[in-house]
Amino acid sequence: MKPGKIFLILFAAIIFAWPVWSQNEVPGVPEIRAQFNAINTDAGLKTDTFENEEFLEQGTDGGGMLTFYYRNDSIRKIVTWIGLSYGNTIREYYFSNDQLIFVYENVATFVENKNGERDLTKTETAFEGRYYIHDNRMIKKLTTGEKPFEDKRKDLMKELLTEADGYFKLFYKKK
Repeated sequence: MKPGKIFLILFAAIIFAWPVWSQNEVPGVPEIRAQFNAINTDAGLKTDTFENEEFLEQGTDGGGMLTFYYRNDSIRKIVTWIGLSYGNTIREYYFSNDQLIFVYENVATFVENKNGERDLTKTETAFEGRYYIHDNRMIKKLTTGEKPFEDKRKDLMKELLTEADGYFKLFYKKK
């Protein structure tokens, strides 16, 4: 094959593949990743933890914990762990200048043993979600699996903002 043809084929391949490459990264996402990585590695953050009835409107089968990570009364991260009859859920909320920037969600369900009963000591991930947020709008959503008993009609972004706001109010009320 002549060098000119090889160049033309490579050039065409790059031009046609360019839209696929350019769609992989949403503007703002790398900065958000850098921010939540910095929060997760910040050993100087203080923590406060609330138990079940201190933050849940209704008790759950397995209880719950709400943990705030903060510096100088500025919340950087909030983690909820809620134990349910079918497993547990974790949501991690990340903040920059008191603005929600990222949420990680994990739903783990109990594994069934050989007798078809739930083994309350073993779970497997049923759902994972990563939500990138800028100016109270979701700019990227990555999910795998399905949430058990999910109401697909509800507005996830509104739910995340409402929960985060409620947790903020609880934190400052207790301080």
